[in-house]
Amino acid sequence: MKMRIILSVILLSLCSITYADTLTTDELAQVAARINKDLPEMIGKSTLLTSVTVDSTTFHMHYRIVDQNVADINVARFSRKMKKTMKPTICSNKTFFNILSSGINLEIDLVDQKDHPISNLVYTAKDCK
Repeated sequence: MKMRIILSVILLSLCSITYADTLTTDELAQVAARINKDLPEMIGKSTLLTSVTVDSTTFHMHYRIVDQNVADINVARFSRKMKKTMKPTICSNKTFFNILSSGINLEIDLVDQKDHPISNLVYTAKDCK
């Protein structure tokens, strides 16, 4: 049940990003800077969106699950379920589809309450074909 809630709040935060059309990494860096002005922000009860970053190939969204330790999570199952569940939302969101179509990957980085890595979910244009 807790995983379902975490998935839901991350999906909601992804859908709230509404920058459309093809974007370059420089434009995405500007978008990230605007988003970061309002962060960190709790997304639901258990998930904190801490920052958004951009490098030459990837748009990164960094989340902390504030009430979980990585030791208490079946990481393989969690990552598999997250990747599968989030894919339709990412691929149907015009902004993310355009980012991916521009050759820029989307990476969702998740850490636990102590900043230990849980999962890095990477989506590419191939995921949405």
